[in-house]
Amino acid sequence: MRVATRFLSKRTVLLLVLTAVVCVVLGGWQWSRTESVLGVDQNIGYVLLWPLFGGFLIFAAVRARRLERETMVAHPENCWAAAETVRRPQPLSSSRSADDIELAAYNRYLAELNARELRHKLRAAGLDISAADR
Repeated sequence: MRVATRFLSKRTVLLLVLTAVVCVVLGGWQWSRTESVLGVDQNIGYVLLWPLFGGFLIFAAVRARRLERETMVAHPENCWAAAETVRRPQPLSSSRSADDIELAAYNRYLAELNARELRHKLRAAGLDISAADR
């Protein structure tokens, strides 16, 4: 039985190896900074830390691959079923019920509240448009 997994792709493996190599190179660069005149003891900690980051990346990828494989072997019928049965939302109906009187009354009430609040804010700012028209 072949297990299809995203952790087996060439691109993922290449990216993982490249990242681990970069971490080791950064550890080597940090080691050269330790040997310089300006090197401090903190750089020695970084020398150990960068390869540890690379090792953790490899550990995490192997662990994720193993967990995914165990899940696919234990429940092969559920592996791709969830991905295939994506539920699409129902489209909004463009023809709203014209006989919904309560909704129309509520919307008018909200519009009046908004207009009243806007007039109050304009008056407070000295920009009352209705008083200027009179």
